[in-house]
Amino acid sequence: MKKSPDQAPVPTVAIALMAALMMGGGFFSIVIVVIPGAAQMLFAGLFLVGFFVAQYFVWGRWLYAYVMRQEEIRIAAEAKAAALTEKPSGAGAGFGQQIAP
Repeated sequence: MKKSPDQAPVPTVAIALMAALMMGGGFFSIVIVVIPGAAQMLFAGLFLVGFFVAQYFVWGRWLYAYVMRQEEIRIAAEAKAAALTEKPSGAGAGFGQQIAP
């Protein structure tokens, strides 16, 4: 049987995710009846996940880029300072002075 081009594809992934969410919620509801502290454990786990996600964005994204910019500025400043303190070639020993071996 051939599909007509006007038909939209069936959202199987969305249906599967919704079914898994509903089944997980039902299972968690049963667990809460048996273990009253399960909701607190879930909230603590969600808090930890949120904390680690925040750390990833703060340290992994924003601060890493900031540190890399600062490192580039430092390297450029060192290169500029080295270029200013470097003697031109042929300079150093004047007329009548000997160069140490």
